[in-house]
Amino acid sequence: NNFNAENYITRAEMAKVIGILTGMDEDQALANKAYASKFSDVPAGEWYTGWVNLASGRGIINGFPDGTFRPNDALTMNQVLTLCVNALGRGEHVSQMGTWPANYIAEASKLGLYDGVESSEANRGNVAIIVWNTLEAPYVWDVAQTEYEGTINLGDSERSLLSIYFRDYVYGQDSN
Repeated sequence: NNFNAENYITRAEMAKVIGILTGMDEDQALANKAYASKFSDVPAGEWYTGWVNLASGRGIINGFPDGTFRPNDALTMNQVLTLCVNALGRGEHVSQMGTWPANYIAEASKLGLYDGVESSEANRGNVAIIVWNTLEAPYVWDVAQTEYEGTINLGDSERSLLSIYFRDYVYGQDSN
């Protein structure tokens, strides 16, 4: 019953956070839990396997060149910011602009993802702030349809993950 804001967040935990942040749900994760991952250290059946499979399948989260995911490793701040920029649909564009992590840090700064974070530690408290900022940041749509809205224009700055995936929270239960 304690958030443990000073504790680090693991790559497995962040896979779930990113999954929920981008509208994935527990049923999707459970359905993908039974399948072996493309990562040698993410076996089928672990609590995080479905989340890793979903997030990596959407290109939001990656592993390492040796084919591992390292689910129990702590994330760095650079990795957290990269995942959040990727969750906003900006990763493909940002990856072509400079060298990692400077390109992702610059984009995260431009989007205000780091606002309110008082240290460079990727602890759970700071990650919660960055995730909240990510929910409110402009989302780049590279798909033409959504479940709720129909056609969306690429780069529509009026859309955020909060307004898309948590529509009832933003607009109320009776929204269409």
